[in-house]
Amino acid sequence: MNPNIYNIKSKDILKFLLSSWFEVSHQKWSHIQLKNWTLKVTVPNHSNKTLNIKTIISIFRQSWIDKNLFLNKNEFQDKKLENLKENS
Repeated sequence: MNPNIYNIKSKDILKFLLSSWFEVSHQKWSHIQLKNWTLKVTVPNHSNKTLNIKTIISIFRQSWIDKNLFLNKNEFQDKKLENLKENS
C-alpha cells in the first residue's frame, strides 16, 4: 500500500518518533509527550483511529520532521543505520 498523509494513525507516528531519537517524557490520559534533546512533541493516542490532518501537520511541525521523511521511513531507517555504522 502506498503511504498517504491522510491515512496516518497515532501508533505509526509514535513508532517513527521513538525510532528517531525521541523518548517518552510522560503521558496524561490519551496524550503522550515525547522529547529529544531540545524538542517536545505531543501525540494523541486514540486507539486505532486515523488522525486529523491538522493534528498530523502539527506533530510534524513540532518534531521538525518533514512529512516526506515519514512517508519514506524505510529510506530514513537505512540512512540512520549507515550513519551509526560510520560513527562507530
